[in-house]
Amino acid sequence: MTEKERIVLHRYANKNVSLTRLCDEFGINFSAANSYSRRHELKFAGPGIQWTDEMLNKLRKEFPAQFNKELAAELKVSWRTLVRKARELGIEKEAGFLKKNKEEILKMAVAGNHYTYTSPSENFLKHSFKKGERRHHHKIDYEALHEKRRKTIAMDKIRISFGMEPLTKLVKRG
Repeated sequence: MTEKERIVLHRYANKNVSLTRLCDEFGINFSAANSYSRRHELKFAGPGIQWTDEMLNKLRKEFPAQFNKELAAELKVSWRTLVRKARELGIEKEAGFLKKNKEEILKMAVAGNHYTYTSPSENFLKHSFKKGERRHHHKIDYEALHEKRRKTIAMDKIRISFGMEPLTKLVKRG
């Protein structure tokens, strides 16, 4: 590591700058800078988002009534980061948000759906269950299951009769 790189590290330590960003901007080798900063106990900001007061105020003001993706784009953070921060601050959407934006939400859902779209009522009728009806993705062969269990119990009884330990807890000793 050059003297110039050492000076840069010392200058920006404790200045709310991440080491990754610093290395990218100045072309410094990250692993060398990381080991150097540990040896000299230099502290840098973590890789996370540095929330400013302006960003937090905007989040508190606009989160309850605005779509998350739009607000995240304005704040230049990911959608997930925005939601995580709102939960951390205890901010929730306003009471009628979903109802008020139902049409727009439906349009976004349709646009984001990679499958062919049918109306919600058609999907409901297509996939709804009649009373007492059960659908299985795979049929269970109960007869084969019963036969396998019967054979396992028979083998355990034979093992016990020869003084061996049973393989299962299906058969009681004695």
